[in-house]
Amino acid sequence: MNFSIPGRGLVGEAGILYMEYLVASRTPLLSAPHESLMEDLVWRRLRVCLSKSYWFTLAALVCQNIEHKREEEYMKAMEFLYSQLSLDSGADYSCMVFDNTLAELLSDVYERNHMQPSSDLLFSYAYRSCMNPEGRDVLAREQSRRGQRLLRTLAAQLFDTHF
Repeated sequence: MNFSIPGRGLVGEAGILYMEYLVASRTPLLSAPHESLMEDLVWRRLRVCLSKSYWFTLAALVCQNIEHKREEEYMKAMEFLYSQLSLDSGADYSCMVFDNTLAELLSDVYERNHMQPSSDLLFSYAYRSCMNPEGRDVLAREQSRRGQRLLRTLAAQLFDTHF
């Protein structure tokens, strides 16, 4: 799928540039995110680009990487999911949710829109690793794995390249 939607060429280019910054600022690509205000700014702007391209679920997922004022960004992303049709894969991205707040917000969207299969899929991924008795180490690894998967998916969507 090409990131450029008719009439959104500059938004698509901006999304690509923000993703290029994120890729270039990490060695390797899949390393843990840096805790910086600059990276937060790039994630916020990438969220805006994804929202303007009608990829509302991806926009919400990107908010998980924002360190400061994350809840405000979630609310902005949720406004679109509540009111408009998303052009991305929606609940199929549930395997990339690693923040409980986002899981609850997405669950609310699915329940309001009578999307029970989507809600079930979200919960199956959200609580799959939580039941493991080994605890925090397992959860930290799972969060890292889901974050890496999100980065690969964003790179595939924005660069039209699959890793």
